[in-house]
Amino acid sequence: MYLSGGGGLRYRKGGKRTRWGRVALILIIIGGLLYFNQFVVPRIPPPFLPTPTATRSPASYAEEAEAQFASGHLEEAIRAYQQAVQTDPTNLDYYVALARLQVFRRDLDSAVQTAESAILLSPDSAKAHAVKALALDWKGNYEEAANSAVNALRLDPNNALAHAYYAEILTDQQKWAQANDEAKLALSLLPNSLDTHRAYGYVLESTGDYRGAVQQYEAALAVNPNLVFLYMSVGKIYGFGLGDRNAAIENFQKAIALDPKKPEPYSQIAQMYAGTGEYGKASQYAAQALELEPDNPRLHGQLGLMYYHNRNYEGAEPELKLAVEGGVTEKGDVPAGIVVQPLPRDSRDAAEYYYTYGLDLFYGAKCDRATQIFQDVLKTWSSNDVAAFNAQEGLRLCQEASASATATALAPTPTHTPTPKP
Repeated sequence: MYLSGGGGLRYRKGGKRTRWGRVALILIIIGGLLYFNQFVVPRIPPPFLPTPTATRSPASYAEEAEAQFASGHLEEAIRAYQQAVQTDPTNLDYYVALARLQVFRRDLDSAVQTAESAILLSPDSAKAHAVKALALDWKGNYEEAANSAVNALRLDPNNALAHAYYAEILTDQQKWAQANDEAKLALSLLPNSLDTHRAYGYVLESTGDYRGAVQQYEAALAVNPNLVFLYMSVGKIYGFGLGDRNAAIENFQKAIALDPKKPEPYSQIAQMYAGTGEYGKASQYAAQALELEPDNPRLHGQLGLMYYHNRNYEGAEPELKLAVEGGVTEKGDVPAGIVVQPLPRDSRDAAEYYYTYGLDLFYGAKCDRATQIFQDVLKTWSSNDVAAFNAQEGLRLCQEASASATATALAPTPTHTPTPKP
């Protein structure tokens, strides 16, 4: 067949080389796919899964805890140490540090449990037994606390904190001389410790050396100037030990600046102003304390006391009634509807609230109820000279009021005699 012109089929030069190029290209593509599938795909996370986050080290939590404690933030420091314990439950130091801060926060049941966990982890640890002794002492279990402190010192006779905590325990057991020796030894072993200065201050305060106690507490504050409970200790010594109410108020105000939601500093300032007869100011601070803890019967009693001494008898009655009898708050200094349990009779200030309540009822012309209160005071606090005197005086006033009312009722009604006309 003859193929004319350019209209027939043509073959390009190098046709065989073109086919081999295609084969090579295909092989390269296949190799690339195999590499991608084997080495790249496994590194690509599946879609829609959460992005992994780095796990914090337990040491970072401990560092955070110490920073928070240095700033006076006990709750935050405790939470950080709890995270450290959860992250590394085998680290003894985290348990010991956590228990110590729980004591300072007065979460004493938790402090004992944390200390016992530390002892389970390391039965021969002196510091674990020492911090358990501290927790038990603040809880009021003095004998058990002493046993734990002795165990700590048996394990490590040179443990300064064990000596410091033992000094506190001996003070609470009224073993003054031994407590003083232990506190001095602790301070010599660890002279720049918050705990050794604080413990020695507590010993000196308990033995009446108030100036020395203030020096030791202030030395502890030099180590950490942001601890509310230390300012409270200094304030109480100035106010009730040294009679310097201005210095006391200054320290209580420092405590408020560090923790404005804590009612105790406001309550103590109220006491300071009451001591100088400034019951108006005292009432203001007592009301602030009550706003922060409106179900506290003692704070209701304190506010009622300030109102009473400021001759606000109407305002005093419901507050004193809540302290003595309990009940539900009505509209007033705190929101209505809050349940308040009566103050136990063996509590501090209970007797004063009772007889003041009776006197307030007298001034409100409610002698029937007042008489019951006074008789109750004489029965319950017969050995309390101040309470007994006020109750007897209240009964006398009510008897006189009753006799006067009876005499008035029995007196003849005067009649009008008309003037004769001239």
